[in-house]
Amino acid sequence: MTRAFWSVCAAKEPHTLILSNNPNGREQGLDEMSFPLVLKEPLNSMDRGVFLLESPAEFHEMTRKMEVLYVQEYLPIDEDLRVVFVGDGIAAAYWKRGGGFHHNIANGARADFQAIPEAALGLVESVARGIRLGPRIVEYLQNRLAIPSAGSLLTAS
Repeated sequence: MTRAFWSVCAAKEPHTLILSNNPNGREQGLDEMSFPLVLKEPLNSMDRGVFLLESPAEFHEMTRKMEVLYVQEYLPIDEDLRVVFVGDGIAAAYWKRGGGFHHNIANGARADFQAIPEAALGLVESVARGIRLGPRIVEYLQNRLAIPSAGSLLTAS
């Protein structure tokens, strides 16, 4: 799913790498990223398997347990917009505010259905139709799109 998403979005910031967990992959991750960074386990939910790492020592400790590395630039944000796309359109959209680093409703964030930017909804619809998403959750963060279960975050242009 991540690579299909990349095919219709120009990947810009935040920088995301999908790497094999071998010496070359770990070295590339450390060479191309700066700390803090986000390390994700693929195919997780409710922000399980999403880690904010502050140092190379933490990176080496966490990557020992993974087969594939999803390494991502950290965005210091206080909220993100969740958009639920079903069938041919948007079924729901809400801000996830608070809840710490993850902004997850299951971990204490609150849902706010007010002031949803039309530009964000239009962008999500355009991209979702471009790659024929099935029922899917898409997140919009400072003009960036993410499919949470895909483990990537992209800027769409």
